[in-house]
Amino acid sequence: MSEQPTTPQTDRAARKLEALWRQAELLERLSQAGERLALTIEAEAAEARAGGLPLREDAAMTFSRVARAVRMSVMLHAKLLRDMDELETRGEAKAREANDAAAEEQDRKDPLYRYKARVEHVVHRVARAHTGDEDEAQRLIDEAGERLDDDDIYGDLLARPIGELVALICRDLDLDPDWTRLAEEAWAKEEIATAPPGSPFLHLPHEVAGFGQSHAIDPDEPLAERSEERVVEGEGPISTFETASHQPP
Repeated sequence: MSEQPTTPQTDRAARKLEALWRQAELLERLSQAGERLALTIEAEAAEARAGGLPLREDAAMTFSRVARAVRMSVMLHAKLLRDMDELETRGEAKAREANDAAAEEQDRKDPLYRYKARVEHVVHRVARAHTGDEDEAQRLIDEAGERLDDDDIYGDLLARPIGELVALICRDLDLDPDWTRLAEEAWAKEEIATAPPGSPFLHLPHEVAGFGQSHAIDPDEPLAERSEERVVEGEGPISTFETASHQPP
């Protein structure tokens, strides 16, 4: 089991809790001493009555004061115990928050975590545009996150381009992404430039994909060769693009 992270706040809370414990122990001893004193006064009064002797003049007042002190000690002791329980609960909650924050920070350093987050952000924008409802979009993105976390659904995520994963998730969630609009986003431009196998952007018109007339693709270039091979073989991005309810232009 990993140790709880220590912060100035948790140190102060620990010192305060230790002080409360000492006070609680002191009040418990005082209440026990007061109880013994009250019982002694009571026993002396009973002995005096039994022997026909007069009671001490201050016996009643002394007993009353001692009894009151005992009651106050018991009440304060109970309050301290409640305060300690509350402090411990808050401390445990803060420790959990610190652990969660540390775990999340560690996750953010994980390339797979960052990759999933990028895909989810794209799907979230698609879901918002498709549904027009933030709650429904959040439900869909939660489902998308669950699918990304299941290794048996899409396999090795890092081996697939973002566009392909977005297409697969949108197919599964019955979403219709606007690929022309998505092609304007930074991640899509990067994917268009690198032309990874499986990317749905390989089958958009050149102008839509951001090439334009001045950047027309030479059919002898590697991008065209790879794209043509996939079209002929029926592999790679064309099958993914079709599953997202889009036909290649």
